[in-house]
Amino acid sequence: MATFTRVQHNFMPTTGSTASSLNATLGSGVTSGNLLIATVVVGTNVGTVTPPSGWAQAGPTETVSGSLQTQIWYLVVGTGGATSFAFSWSGSHSYGWTVDEWNSSTGWAASPVDSSAGAPSSGSTSVNCDSPSSTSQASELWYGVLSWADSGQTLSGITSGWTTGDTAVFTSNNTSTSFYQAATSTGTPSLAATISASRANAGVVATFKPASAVTHAGTASLTGSGTFGGTGLAIYPGAGTLAGNGDLGASSAVTAMASAALSGKGDLGGTGGGLAPGTGAAALSGSGTLGATRKISWQASAGFTGTGTFTGTGTGILQTAVALTGAGTLGITGIRFGYTVGLTGTGILFVPQVLGGLVTGVGGAVLPQALPGSSQVAVAPPVPNSGWSFTVSGTPSANNYFICNTGQSPFILPGDTFNNPNVSGGPFTVTSLGPPAYGFQNVFFTPNSGAPMTSGTVTGMHNPSWQWIGTLGQVTALKYSFVCPGGCDKMSMTVMVPPAYRTQLFNPGWMVKVTRGGHQVWAGKLDEPVPTPQGWNLTAVGAGNLGSNFIASYASAWPGNEPDEIINQAISRGLPWANPGQNSSPYASQFWFGQQIDPGAQTVTAFLNLLCTRGALTWYVNSQPGGIYNGDDLAIFPLPTAVNRLLVCDTPVARTLGGDVNSIYIRYQITADNSATGAVASYGTVLAQNSQSVTAHGVIETYIDLSDVGVMSSAAAQAVGNYVLSVYQRASFAGPFTAGYGELLNTGGQPVDPGTDQAGTVCRLILTDYGYGGEVVPNAPVTFVVGSYEWDDFAQKASVGPYQLWDQSLTGMLSTENNVLKPVAAAGG
Repeated sequence: MATFTRVQHNFMPTTGSTASSLNATLGSGVTSGNLLIATVVVGTNVGTVTPPSGWAQAGPTETVSGSLQTQIWYLVVGTGGATSFAFSWSGSHSYGWTVDEWNSSTGWAASPVDSSAGAPSSGSTSVNCDSPSSTSQASELWYGVLSWADSGQTLSGITSGWTTGDTAVFTSNNTSTSFYQAATSTGTPSLAATISASRANAGVVATFKPASAVTHAGTASLTGSGTFGGTGLAIYPGAGTLAGNGDLGASSAVTAMASAALSGKGDLGGTGGGLAPGTGAAALSGSGTLGATRKISWQASAGFTGTGTFTGTGTGILQTAVALTGAGTLGITGIRFGYTVGLTGTGILFVPQVLGGLVTGVGGAVLPQALPGSSQVAVAPPVPNSGWSFTVSGTPSANNYFICNTGQSPFILPGDTFNNPNVSGGPFTVTSLGPPAYGFQNVFFTPNSGAPMTSGTVTGMHNPSWQWIGTLGQVTALKYSFVCPGGCDKMSMTVMVPPAYRTQLFNPGWMVKVTRGGHQVWAGKLDEPVPTPQGWNLTAVGAGNLGSNFIASYASAWPGNEPDEIINQAISRGLPWANPGQNSSPYASQFWFGQQIDPGAQTVTAFLNLLCTRGALTWYVNSQPGGIYNGDDLAIFPLPTAVNRLLVCDTPVARTLGGDVNSIYIRYQITADNSATGAVASYGTVLAQNSQSVTAHGVIETYIDLSDVGVMSSAAAQAVGNYVLSVYQRASFAGPFTAGYGELLNTGGQPVDPGTDQAGTVCRLILTDYGYGGEVVPNAPVTFVVGSYEWDDFAQKASVGPYQLWDQSLTGMLSTENNVLKPVAAAGG
């Protein structure tokens, strides 16, 4: 019997703006092998809804002409990590969506839909899904959606056994609610409910089958070319061996009681949980991939002696040594080590997302020893034209090269790493460039992509030669920080060598990175070093601040190709960021460009700050693993709200009424100068006010002048003030919090290594021994976006600054609001 877990879920926030597409989003990257279910309700009968690539429809489309259209869509995740999923249709209409991620303990069937049905009604208080057929097996996930016109109805009389999921509301147009239940016996998945008034409505229900179990009592082997696989829980009490060319794999949990070995070319892998408790090695001695994409436990040694990749992307425990003795990559992205991890060949040894910071890493000849709980600093000379990005050309006949023109190829070097979001796999490493022919050139790479690179944008970075500062002398007083918006902010340290000592490793302008627990946590560029009696003081500016070194230059009509034109031009001139493409971002409609600014009149940083001013957005350059390109990835996204950190505080941090401005007077332009009649422009003032704050604390006023924006309505001007008040609420702090190990936790209560965290997370305070504020009844729990984060490696303390710090909040927000464009009214539908 399969066990179903609702991993995460989300729904459309209440809105009243019509559109021709939607983006269903989840808070965390989805996991390979899990099932995604989305409900999509579109106002009016739009006909065809185009889903994201790979998604399929579960059940019928139920339409009430001129009112609404209701569907269920699903996807069994192949490549994990995605967080948003775009659906589109013709015309601008009201809409609603919910999305769930579900895990099955045995995986999901390749074609999981079993029973489905639906029913529409042009007007009734009864909402149902007609009469679905009985399910074909006992253990299934039942899922349904009920929708109706209007947004003011009350739902009752829901069919017994169903759990209410999420509700999406489009103001005054339609409402939809999802439902689910984990069935343990066959039956008819009937779903119905009653709404409080007769309205057009529709319902759809579908059931989803888990994968069935597969058991092999003896040796499971593939000695020729082809694929050996199981779609359910696979158990191999004997040896699981691939001796030829092909694949030995299972798409759910894999248990190998003896040696699991690949001695030929191909893949030995499982996309579910893996366990290899035998006394033999889990080894790759040929060329290919030995991998598992979820929980891995190796009781014996896990070795890599050939060329290729040895990986595990889930939580795992390795009880004995793991080694890379050949050329390639040994990478494990969620492993706890209690012993030496070694790199004795050429390649990469990386261990991102280490639990608790309890890691001992010993590298090859050029790498220092990383002690538990410590961070290491490395520098490298700047690489000219450090990044490259362009659209591929032509139609490759294989999956190991792409085609570029000869004007692009000089920027590409063997060893460069790159990605292409249009194909699966990656990051890829350039191995060689073919000879030029007819103005084009083939660029060969490894590993192979999931499909030929016939489209998409390839974005790559050169790999510099890093040198470890710890090889020169003892590093002390190391601090590094982050800000949001921005990214890596500042770094400082002292290298204990004589002030007369000279080395090019201290050269200003050299690239610098901080690693901890086997992966990079901070990146930036060295400032001018300062000799002192205690040694050399080194400081660096973070990657998130490097946009201040580049002007926002553009050539096209404003703002037609922005922001990508400005960002990509800066990258081509040396800005060491990776841009996955912001023009096609799901949040592009929230970008605000303000009045046209001359090319080069502002910096890239100032341009990004302006872009985020009016749409409740922020931006961040992520220098840690997990980004799209595993580099300094730029992302523009809404201010996060989902709590992903618990912060235990035993020292009071002051709050201030200075941040409690609750009344904003806004001056705006009512009419413009009229050259024909000679009438001069007229102006007005409107008030935006937080009445709850006024009741609690009295009136605290400020003023903003939007008259230079141009003619706008009173409602539009008031909306600017209401937006500011909605962001800067009572949670306004006069200073940062401090935390040591064990005081910064994930939401499951497990300690996060504070030396690997950064800004942009969302903390919930767990306060001890003092109150939340001056109120008799506090507004708890207090949560905030982390606006600044600093790690002091010497004191082993983190400084956590809330986004709502008064000294950087409301006044700064008001100073930028007068740059925004007036809102554009959207037609209803």
